[in-house]
Amino acid sequence: MKVKKTIQALLLIVGLSAQPISAGELQALYSKALQNDPQYSTAVSVREAAQEFMPMARAGFFPRIGIGASYGRNDTERDAPIILNIRKKIDYEFYPENYSLTLTQPLLRPAIVAEYNQARWRTEQAEADFGQRTDELKQRLAEAYLRTLVSSARMKLIDQQKVTFEALLRQAERSYASGYGTVTEVAESQSRLDELLSEQVTAKALNENQLAVLRQIIGMPNYTIAAVDFKDFAPTLHGELSLAEWKEVARLNSPELRAESARVKGAGSNVEKALAAFSPTLDLRLQYSKDKDSGYSNEGVILTSRSAVLSFNFPVFEGGYTVSQYRQSTSQLTAAQENLRAVTEGLDVDIEKEYGNVVSLVVRIQALQRSVQTNELLVKATAKSVDAGVRSNVDLLNAQSRLFEAKLKLSESRISYLLSLVRLKIFAGVFADSDFAVLDGALF
Repeated sequence: MKVKKTIQALLLIVGLSAQPISAGELQALYSKALQNDPQYSTAVSVREAAQEFMPMARAGFFPRIGIGASYGRNDTERDAPIILNIRKKIDYEFYPENYSLTLTQPLLRPAIVAEYNQARWRTEQAEADFGQRTDELKQRLAEAYLRTLVSSARMKLIDQQKVTFEALLRQAERSYASGYGTVTEVAESQSRLDELLSEQVTAKALNENQLAVLRQIIGMPNYTIAAVDFKDFAPTLHGELSLAEWKEVARLNSPELRAESARVKGAGSNVEKALAAFSPTLDLRLQYSKDKDSGYSNEGVILTSRSAVLSFNFPVFEGGYTVSQYRQSTSQLTAAQENLRAVTEGLDVDIEKEYGNVVSLVVRIQALQRSVQTNELLVKATAKSVDAGVRSNVDLLNAQSRLFEAKLKLSESRISYLLSLVRLKIFAGVFADSDFAVLDGALF
């Protein structure tokens, strides 16, 4: 069953990425972000540090070898009776030397096994955390880029609308000057233009803010988005999978779930480590040493010794420390298990939310596409009616405004679809590097 699920997940990943790919701007920006984003650089260093957990834990299984040496000067005075009450003082001056080689090999240490298992899960947790930080970078980059893109598209639509409103204002002024128009049409045209100029200032400020966020991520202070004319695309990049299938993929691939699962296993190893404190230990100690002039009575004597010692220790009572440590580790394990449950449930909620957004935005995009087409026909029909004297300039202004709003909503909905798609795939753990090229292919 597990193999079948894994195969299904792999097929899903291939299916999601098997879209027309073109190496474009967003994919290039991702390479820059990998080099320059400080949060990602921090994650790389944390991951490199975590890779040392296993070598440190593995070292506990190997023997420890130490070399010792000492050299000194000793001046000793001996005052002792010789015969009757006659005493004699003798000065001894010698230079003691000591050299030793010691090897200690753990034979039975349950704590070392527990530490090794704990290091293994800590390494796995670090790898999953790094995958999560990488996904966060992808999400931050995609969101910053797409938000900047839609704000740039909004500015361009406003510029186009501004040209149209200025032309309509001039037309209204000419009609009024020639006696065919009304002052109401001139005032309405001027009011719409002033309102649009106000929106232009707001749109420019928003675009600069979004661009500043993007520049910080990619480390390019002078970067500017050049292309804002993104094409129509069919909103089917989510693969048209069911909600249950997305949840299943997330359970198998989410780096956040993998990290939390590793934390639970690491906490379990910590319990084993606490239990090991109640277990006996057995070590083998081998030593070779050489002493020269070890004392005034051994002046000129060289002592060479070789020893092999089995050291056994069984803890009986340590003031309640080990018992308290065990209770603490079991509580930490329970906390980790509950946190895993909370993360799993939270992930389900996130998947449901973004999946619902994606599905609803598909319908919204299709409706707005029809709305744009309808409003384009309405603008043409209204313009002809104005020329024929049947409709007023205000009617044409209203038609143009509705067309502008429909185009803007369509652009925003397309970007919102891509944003929700990115978050959906990030939560599911299947957003590949090549998906940036997929987004480029959809946009341009």
